Amino acid sequence: PMQDPMARAPVPPMPAQQSRSDPRNPNSTDHALYSKLQDCLPQATEERLMQFTAACHRHRINAGNLSGLHMDYDSMTLTINSHGLMATPAVVDMSTPPPESEQSIKQIDRFDQQMDQIAQQSQERSAQMAQQGLAM
Repeated sequence: PMQDPMARAPVPPMPAQQSRSDPRNPNSTDHALYSKLQDCLPQATEERLMQFTAACHRHRINAGNLSGLHMDYDSMTLTINSHGLMATPAVVDMSTPPPESEQSIKQIDRFDQQMDQIAQQSQERSAQMAQQGLAM
């Protein structure tokens, strides 16, 4: 008997909304930032807002330290500024189409994984130095 071609389709992944890295998720640490950017840029598409949020995340800009947005129409860039001590300005190229929202979520995840690795390496180094100090 002919099988329904749809029956073989893989189970769709869980909706992106479930991810804690998704700024659209109210439980996300970036949700307040996403909402603030949405308020500041009401004409921006969801993909653009996700792109801006991911860029801010990489530059350690959050809803609390976001200090301004500057659109440069000559260079077609949006600069997102912050008064945070650890934050650096995020510059987004507006002349290219934004990545899909899933890509922005992956960028957020990747950045967090890198930060976790750096923190872990730093802890390991501190522990090694403490042990060497004890051995002397």
